Amino acid sequence: MAKSQSIDEKMAAELRVSRSSFQRIVKRDLGLSSFKKRKVHYLSRVMKEKRLKRSKGLIDRFAIKGHDHVLFSGEKFFTIEEAYNQQNDRILSSIASTIPEEYRYVKRVQKPCSFQLACHAQQVFCPGSRSNYAGEPYTPVFKLSNGPPDLVNRWHRALCGEGIRDLKNVFVCSKHFLDEEIQTSFSIHQPDGTHLEVPAKPKLQKDAVPRFLPGCPLHLSSSSDTIPPRFDRSLREQHLIDTAINESLLQYNQDKELFQITTLEDLVSKTKHSGLPNHWLVGLL
Repeated sequence: MAKSQSIDEKMAAELRVSRSSFQRIVKRDLGLSSFKKRKVHYLSRVMKEKRLKRSKGLIDRFAIKGHDHVLFSGEKFFTIEEAYNQQNDRILSSIASTIPEEYRYVKRVQKPCSFQLACHAQQVFCPGSRSNYAGEPYTPVFKLSNGPPDLVNRWHRALCGEGIRDLKNVFVCSKHFLDEEIQTSFSIHQPDGTHLEVPAKPKLQKDAVPRFLPGCPLHLSSSSDTIPPRFDRSLREQHLIDTAINESLLQYNQDKELFQITTLEDLVSKTKHSGLPNHWLVGLL
């Protein structure tokens, strides 16, 4: 028996009894109690499957204990919801377990608008949101690339792990890219020969990959694997051997060009600065 959201007088009026009689019948004769409806978050089947998949992905991601990083922020987002008064929305029943779920719970859907509240804890900002660049011009963001698998894997490695594969929308701030990787204009060649440079919406180059830290050098964002010491020593030895061979070949070619003689003119030209007496050179001629 579900009680109306209005006052008790309305239900008593519908039954054509007084309010006191209605309350006496409900409590004394029927033995019913008043239970508040509970507000819960609405989860559809797709949302439940997605949350379960993300949770399992996070567990697998951090079970490896690799090089992934977690940044904690002291900010909290509060969802703005429509006002809901639980006082007047009740259910009359002898025990709570007998109340059907569709009557017991009020499912609420989060609204898109929200506001941000900063607490007193030390805040660690993740560059990419507009609030991090207060007072600066608008900073564009780029969506996770849906290009070739190799490029997508490079994005995943640059953004710390495979956990972002389960996220629906991943955006990266433009400060994580080099200036030459972002196209902000395009060229137009007019029939009269003039060249125009027209501003355009920022667009990434095809092979652009974000850096883990904004504005940092390339070597700080490289994802190259560490080489074991024994292989590193072998590589350094092989590099020294290759360098010695290349220098030897270069010296051989220089000596060959300097001392090789094929004609009499070559012999005379190469002996002019050798310190031989002049009459010897004249005799050679």
